[in-house]
Amino acid sequence: MNIMLMESYDEYEKNKTINKLEEFTKLTFPTDGTDKLFIGCVLILFENIYKTRLSAETLYTIVESAKIKIKSSNYLKFYVERINDNKMVSKYLKNVINDTNFIKYVDLILEYIIERSFDFKTMIDMRYSNKILEYQEKID
Repeated sequence: MNIMLMESYDEYEKNKTINKLEEFTKLTFPTDGTDKLFIGCVLILFENIYKTRLSAETLYTIVESAKIKIKSSNYLKFYVERINDNKMVSKYLKNVINDTNFIKYVDLILEYIIERSFDFKTMIDMRYSNKILEYQEKID
């Protein structure tokens, strides 16, 4: 995923197009709004950091901001409505942030990123669950 982000960033910076990102999204996410949310969040990432800091983990924080409340709203919606001045971000996020299934889309993207990221604890849990149980029995 990090390679796709870097390649898409290069295309965006040079040509202000997102063909690679759209192609990846079409192959990866449903077209129910999840796709628009993903593209919009990636565009926010492109607008706010340097290429060397592009990563799935950084993208995760942007998507996750939709779950951090500001009264009845959230950080992502606040960003789109009050801070953003990029027309492409608005194109992808303007309607999806008010969709009744918005949090479902957020959760799907977060799950996707987590599955493709390295987390030491998760790796241990997944690969060695039986050994963990054995270990727990021995130390009890």
